[in-house]
Amino acid sequence: MPSNPDYKDDDNKLKALYDDQAKAYYRNFSNSIAQVACDTYAEAQYSLARTCRDCERDYKNWLCSVLIPRCEDWNATGDFLQERNVNMLLPDGGVTFEGNVSAGMNATKRDRLGFNSTRNPGIDKVTPLGPYKEMKPCEDLCFDIVRSCPAQLGFACPNNPARELTYGKRDPEDKELRCNFPGAVVKLNIQGAASALGASWGLLVGTVLMVVMSAW
Repeated sequence: MPSNPDYKDDDNKLKALYDDQAKAYYRNFSNSIAQVACDTYAEAQYSLARTCRDCERDYKNWLCSVLIPRCEDWNATGDFLQERNVNMLLPDGGVTFEGNVSAGMNATKRDRLGFNSTRNPGIDKVTPLGPYKEMKPCEDLCFDIVRSCPAQLGFACPNNPARELTYGKRDPEDKELRCNFPGAVVKLNIQGAASALGASWGLLVGTVLMVVMSAW
């Protein structure tokens, strides 16, 4: 997940930053779903196929994947990776896109929030991060909460092109990890550029094990 040198020697502090955000969102969600008649007789429930327990589970999975971005090195390849913080300097002091500041690049990358910022404002307090790439959360996690949760909660998934900037798709052959979900694991190539980026910026890349919301 995104980090910086301030958290280099304090994993617990970094975990708490993300965990506290997730808990606050989940607390609000719990207050909302508490207004739903979850334990009433079948004919009065909002669905005969899904329950409030399904909604709670799917919301947790979605929340963790959205609030805790999975980072990759800026040099990582894959059209499923989302470029982030593109206007910041690279670890060597260089600029992204080989200094391309053309009108076309500005319109598609540098001036668009989906590329020039982090995923959510709450993690901007750990900046400066430098440019990096993000493995987006799987879009089916969003579909799951829409299917599982009461309509009165108002969950909805964005349409394209916003969905393409926000969510990724799973590999249909299940051979490659192309989007993030709870329990997803990627082998960290410690010999690659990711290691150098981590040393220069304190940006954590690869797999970081976190226990999030386990006590809820």
